[in-house]
Amino acid sequence: MVRTYCATYNHEPYILDALNGFVMQQTNFPMVFTIVDDASTDRNAEVIRGFVNENFDLLDTSVAFDEDTDYGHVTFAQHRTNRNCFFAVVYLKQNHYSRHKSKAPYIQKWMDTKYIALCEGDDYWTDPLKLQKQVDFLEEHEEFSICFHEARVFNQAEGRFVKDDVRKVPSETDIIELAKGNYIHTMTVVYRNNSTVGEDLKKVGQVVTGDYVSHMLYARYGRIKKLPDNMAVYRLNQDSVWGTKDDVYRYPRWNEMLIRIIPFFEPEIQDILHEQYMWNCNQLVKIGEANVRSTKAYRLGKFILNPFGGIKKRKKKGL
Repeated sequence: MVRTYCATYNHEPYILDALNGFVMQQTNFPMVFTIVDDASTDRNAEVIRGFVNENFDLLDTSVAFDEDTDYGHVTFAQHRTNRNCFFAVVYLKQNHYSRHKSKAPYIQKWMDTKYIALCEGDDYWTDPLKLQKQVDFLEEHEEFSICFHEARVFNQAEGRFVKDDVRKVPSETDIIELAKGNYIHTMTVVYRNNSTVGEDLKKVGQVVTGDYVSHMLYARYGRIKKLPDNMAVYRLNQDSVWGTKDDVYRYPRWNEMLIRIIPFFEPEIQDILHEQYMWNCNQLVKIGEANVRSTKAYRLGKFILNPFGGIKKRKKKGL
C-alpha cells in the first residue's frame, strides 16, 4: 500500500531514530521502506545492518534475500513482529549525490505502491499511527493527491526544540498556494502515486530542493490536506544540505530549481513561480548591497567622496 523512501548519508548519530520510527508504524496494510545508503563514510551503513539483523527475519524460509550487484548490496526482509513492515535496503558502493546520479533504478521493483511517503535519514516519525491516519484520509478523499501534517523542529547544535518557521497555511490548500512557496516538511508528506510524476522527476533531474519539486508535481493532480497532528521531527544539524545554510547559498539554488520546473505548469502557475524567482533575486541584491556597505573599501570610498560628511553627522548628534 505504501512505499517510504529514505535517503541517508553519514547519518550515524541519527539513523536509529528514523528506523525505529518506521518499524513502530501500526497499519492494517503492508508497507515497504526503501532505504538507500549513499556510500556513507561514517558507520551509518553498519548501524543499519545491525538494526536489520536484530529486528528482521533473515531465515532461508522467509521472504528475505541478499543480493550483491555492480552498484552495491541489497537486503530485503520482513520485520519479525510487525508483519506489515518490510525493509528494502540498498548500500551503494559509490556516492551518487556527488555524481548527480539517480538512485531510483535500484528500488524500481518496490515502486508500484498506491502511496509514497518520504523521510530522510536524519529526521524521524514520532506517531505509530502516522501512515495509517494519512492513508485513511487519502482513501476517503479521492480529490486529494497530497496529505501532510504538523512537525517539530529540533536544533541539533543547541540540543533543543525551536520554533518551526515554515509558512502556516489552512488545513486545505492547492497548487496555487503551494506555488507561492513551500510549507511541507519532507518527512510529513504522503503522495498518491502517479506514474507521470515519476517520469517528470527524471526530466527535472537532481536538485538540492527536490522535495518541493515533488510536492509541486504531485499537486497538479489534486488538493493538499494538512492534518493537525504533530507526528514527526525535522532535525537541523550542521551537516544538513539545506536547513543550516544561509540565504546566499539557498536563493540561487532555489532559483535554479524554479527554472527547471516552470515549463511543467500552466501559465497561471508559471506566473506565480516566476514571482518567487524575482523575489529571491531581489533578496540577493539586498544582501549584496549590505555586504558591500559593510566593507572597509566602501567606507573609505565614501569618505573620499565626502570627507566632511562624518563630521557633520557627529555635530548633529552633539558629539
